[in-house]
Amino acid sequence: MGILYTLNIQTDIGEKRKYNENKKLVYRETSANFWTKFDYDENGNKIYCESSDGFWAKSEYDENGNKIYYEDSTGHKVRYYYSKDKKERFCKSEDGSWEKVKYDENGNIIYYEKSTGFWEKSLFDGNNNEVYWEDVNGQWHKRMFDKDGNEIYYKDSNGYQIQRAFNPHLIRCKETIEYDISVEK
Repeated sequence: MGILYTLNIQTDIGEKRKYNENKKLVYRETSANFWTKFDYDENGNKIYCESSDGFWAKSEYDENGNKIYYEDSTGHKVRYYYSKDKKERFCKSEDGSWEKVKYDENGNIIYYEKSTGFWEKSLFDGNNNEVYWEDVNGQWHKRMFDKDGNEIYYKDSNGYQIQRAFNPHLIRCKETIEYDISVEK
């Protein structure tokens, strides 16, 4: 048996944002005064970011815009390698850990695997909306979208289910959430 909630959602987090002439985010500050700055190369790739907590990260890209190197203030360093058709990426960290990623013809990630044994996979519809996802732990979710790309249905392996309705102005006007809260004794 589930509990049915109907929510009216309005979000205002008081976040400040600044963009460059190419409409790329260059500065973000939250209402709690936490800030992050971003720099980009001439191709629009994010090459550096830093934040008010002292964290920084930098990336390098090849002539095709593929990320080939990443390093951050925690000492994490990663090298990236790509298949010729760009449908697979392999990255390896200095600590020996690795990740494998496979893409569909539209650039969506359809399979992800880590050296720890973790994996996840996704399916996409013709409009690049993720309609199914699952992982090694048996977790999954299914989603449906309307003709405008709005998510109108969501259901997951934990019993969480959402149905949404949109008015003609594409503003979410109703959200119904059902969640099965089972208590084992």
